Amino acid sequence: MDPQLVWSANRDRPVKANATLQLGKDGNLVLTDSDGTFVWSTNTTGKSVSGFNMTETGNLVLFDKANRTVWQSFDHPKILCSWGRAWFLGGSS
Repeated sequence: MDPQLVWSANRDRPVKANATLQLGKDGNLVLTDSDGTFVWSTNTTGKSVSGFNMTETGNLVLFDKANRTVWQSFDHPKILCSWGRAWFLGGSS
């Protein structure tokens, strides 16, 4: 499947190969570029996030232990993801 653009946070500064998207123990999903530079986060520290997934419609959803939505990308229309082989995110929420 070829990647399809689903949403964009910063089209002018895509991350490089080997960028890292990590859900911290504090519940914040953070994207850092390959050189370790902070690029973006969900700003969900302390919100009891236990996991995340990308829906078939391209909505990146962070949820708690009861599977309740804590944060979702569709509430932040400036964020970019590529559905398929790779994700590309940029900017700040």
